[in-house]
Parts: sequence; structure tokens; C-alpha cells
Amino acid sequence: MRLPLFIASRYLVAPKQLGAINIVTRVSVLAIAVVSMTMICVLSIYNGYEQMILEKVVGLDPQLLVTRWDESPFDQGAVSKQLRAVSGVEAIAPLVWGEGLVSSAGGESFSATHLYGVDSTYLRISQMDKYLYGGDIAIHPGQYNLGASIAINLNAVAYDTIPLVITLPKRKGYINPIVPMTSLRRSQGVPVSVLFTDNVLYDNTIFVPLTELRSLMMLDDNQAHGLALQLKEDADESAVQRALTAELGDDYIVRNRPEQQPHLMRLVAIEKWITSLIFAFILLLAAYNVMASISMLLISKQEDITIMRALGQTPREIRRTFQLEGLMVTLIGAVTGIAVGIILCLLQMRYGWLTIDLAVESQPYPVAVRCTDIVVVLLLVFAIGYLAAVYPVRKLIAHRKA
Repeated sequence: MRLPLFIASRYLVAPKQLGAINIVTRVSVLAIAVVSMTMICVLSIYNGYEQMILEKVVGLDPQLLVTRWDESPFDQGAVSKQLRAVSGVEAIAPLVWGEGLVSSAGGESFSATHLYGVDSTYLRISQMDKYLYGGDIAIHPGQYNLGASIAINLNAVAYDTIPLVITLPKRKGYINPIVPMTSLRRSQGVPVSVLFTDNVLYDNTIFVPLTELRSLMMLDDNQAHGLALQLKEDADESAVQRALTAELGDDYIVRNRPEQQPHLMRLVAIEKWITSLIFAFILLLAAYNVMASISMLLISKQEDITIMRALGQTPREIRRTFQLEGLMVTLIGAVTGIAVGIILCLLQMRYGWLTIDLAVESQPYPVAVRCTDIVVVLLLVFAIGYLAAVYPVRKLIAHRKA
């Protein structure tokens, strides 16, 4: 292995008799470096966008959310006892949610809404006051906190004197088919605040007192659809999540903030990796330069191949010599491009030279470099470079034998 590597390194740096080979080799290194650099920059920008979008849309998502797999109600007391047995959990807030219809008392306007039953603990751990647009947040009976979209649809404002009526289908009990209204349950209250979270779900939500929504949905006093968790400042979120999952078993799922937005995260991931696939095709085109360089080198080194055979090198060692030369061209371009891409990303993170125009302001392009992206790009370039090096060597040496 040492001799083929030594000869391949000499072929790489030594001047060739045919000057075109030097030019094609440099073009190969430059093409792979540019594509590798671009892939690192683009993937890092997607990572930054993911973080920026997540910061904007998580809104009132708790740090960790515990639910059953089917999101059916469960006994919050028993589950809370298990959660408190895991170190790192600081606060637990029960949540009840459902879908309903909200209308003004006069029936002039109505809107479908998502209902969230919360208590004072949830107000503290979710920091709802950060998203307060008008009024004051309250969770007393008969007082509703409206998402911005609901407030717009109902033309409602904080402390409006016109009450709102929430209507839900009856979950259990007797329903008289002659009187359709017996299939519905209603609750009435006044809006006390309007929240703007920039999250479609929460902006179409009404936050009501936990006890009131439980009564409206005919749930027991100890039942909840989910438990919102706040961890201690020094707690390792991933470690606590794994410990909670092990403690609760297979019937429950513990999700962090990105996992509570699966559709959005999946969309960003799909865009990111489709872009990577496009660049992989561009990289494949750049690898043709490597194939051309090795092919020209093989043609120009026919005398050297004859000498290698005379000195006792096997055909496998001869093939390996030229394959290693092609791999070195690929890896030099890849490492150079990745290094330049990381430097550019770090400079953007530090100085924010490139900006993006938002609705009312501009901000630096969000960038986040991840080790996984670097490894993926390096492995992808290596794989394509390996194919570009192996194929022409095998074909040309086999053709020479023939």
C-alpha cells in the first residue's frame, strides 16, 4: 500500500509532460472544492432557517410535552408522580384540548377554534405574556384569551362586553334525537386578552380555564390530554427526555419542541435534502473532470506501467496507484471546499454581511454549521470521487490487456 500511495502522490505534485493534464487536474480540484463549499453554505443556511422558523412558531409549545400515543385523556396524577421521579423536572402543567365552535352571543359571527384548557402553572412555564397583544391574561371562569386570528374573525377585542359562546359536541350521555340541541354543550364568557404568536395553531386557539374546559368536555377532574414540562436550568433536555420515555413506557410519548412541530420540521428537512440531491448531481458532473484527468494520466504513463510490471508490481497495485491519485484529487478539493465553506459560514455568523429583507426589517441570513452536514458532504464527495477514480482505471487497464 505504501508504494502505490508514494507513486500516486508523486504523480499528483510532479509536473507532467502533457501540460493539459495539470490543467485538468487543477480544474477538477477547483470544481469539487466549489461544489463542496456551496453545499456546506447552503446546508448551513437551511439549518439557520430551521432554527429561525422554530423560534418563531414554537410559540407556546412547552419544553417537553407528554401525551399518550393516541392523545386520549389519562390520569394526570399517576403520570405526574412518575414524572417527578425523574431528576431535572421542575414544573408540570396539565393540558386539556379539543375542537369547537365559537360565536358571538348574538350569533352574528362564528369561527372554528382550537380550545386549550390551562392553569396558572402553564401561564408561568409558557410565558404567555410575551405574546400578549392586548388586554390582560386571566384564567378565571368565564374569561377567555383569544388567539389573534379568532379575534379578527369574530371582530372581538379585549374586555369586549359582548360575550362569546363556545359550542362542543357532547362526548357521552343521553342525546334526544327529537331535540338536536341535546347533542351539544355550551359555555359562555368574555374575551380578556388577545395573543399574537405568529403560529397558525395558537392564533386560532382560545385559552380557557382548565376546570371549565374539563367540564365542557365532560372529563373527570384528574384527566388531561397532555402534561407540559419545564426542566431545571442545568438539566440536559435530551437525557431527561430519554429518562422520561423509559419511565413512562410504550403507552406514552415525550416530545421536545421540534418534535411538537413535525410537519414543519419535515418540510424543512425535505427542502434541505432535495437541495443536497441537486448538488450531488452537480458534484457528479464535476467528477467527470477527475475521470478525464486520470484517463489522460493513464494514457501518458504507459511506459511507467510497463516499468512497474517489470519491477514486480501486480496489476492490482498498478490500478491502486492511479485510483489513489484520483481519490487524492477528490479529497483535496473536498477538504479545501469544506474548510472555505465553514470559514464563510463562521464569518456570516460573526459579522452578518449578507442580510435578508423581512416585512418591516432586515436581518442577517441565519446560518448554523452542523457536524452531521460536514460528515455527509465529505462522505458524499468521497463516494463520488471513489467511483470516478475506480471506473476509468479498470476500463483502461482492462482495455490495455485486451
